[in-house]
Amino acid sequence: MHSGAARVILKNNRNLLKSRRKEKFVHKSGKYPGNTKKDKYDHVILKPQVLKEIRERLNRERKELIKKRMIAFVITLVLLLGLLLL
Repeated sequence: MHSGAARVILKNNRNLLKSRRKEKFVHKSGKYPGNTKKDKYDHVILKPQVLKEIRERLNRERKELIKKRMIAFVITLVLLLGLLLL
């Protein structure tokens, strides 16, 4: 049958356990490969008025995008219904 495959799986699992015992974890206090200190960014502190303007602009842009999508959907729907009814 397929008993050879089972033996291979068990052998591979044993080898994984052995290799894991050999490589013990050593805490290196954050000195891992590729670990670099991230630069701290100075965040700009904005006035409430500027934040309000940004919020209003984003809301206006979002509403315009919704209108454009609705118009495109309606036009597509009308065209599809027109083709189906012909």
